[in-house]
Amino acid sequence: MCLKNVLQFKISQGLSNVRIESDAKIVVDGINDIGINDFEMGMIFEDCRESINQGNNFDLYHVRSASANATLSIKKKKNL
Repeated sequence: MCLKNVLQFKISQGLSNVRIESDAKIVVDGINDIGINDFEMGMIFEDCRESINQGNNFDLYHVRSASANATLSIKKKKNL
């Protein structure tokens, strides 16, 4: 829901060339893949898709969170 509100706000501000990053892979995949349509989440994904299409060059990407990268780094150091 938060992403949906952010998208609507960015559109209302007339922003363009927006890169949106999220560490929630399931959300990014759900929005980018029209085939994913869990009923409740599917409606939210569809609303987000429509907002992204309304925006001027909006892109949504999955990124690993900083905490996940830090955890991997610590695990690698322990294994050395």
